[in-house]
Amino acid sequence: LVKKIFSENKHETVDVTSKGRESINTATRVIDVLVRYNYCEITCIRTGAQPRLTVTLRKSDQFEVINDEFNAVLETKRQQRADERAKRAEEAKQKAEADEAAKKEAADKDEADPIAAKDE
Repeated sequence: LVKKIFSENKHETVDVTSKGRESINTATRVIDVLVRYNYCEITCIRTGAQPRLTVTLRKSDQFEVINDEFNAVLETKRQQRADERAKRAEEAKQKAEADEAAKKEAADKDEADPIAAKDE
């Protein structure tokens, strides 16, 4: 969601607020990834009496370049998966057609010479 907000140029900063230990752990991991890949920078960290954490993130100067590169890689991988699925589907179709042709050939052979088919 943070990347979406930044990519739509709606805001230059975003506050990520989490309440409770599990929520704080999840938010911390997400923020860590965003900062590690240079999508944003932490500008402020605030804590509350109850387990509560608010982190203000500022969009990095390289956000657009990094996000475009990521989206290009993602699109390439999606296309590769689609190509692999299409290839597997085509192979399955060819195998099914070959199996059907073999069954038809066996049935035709049985019709042409029923006595020889029984001897085999």
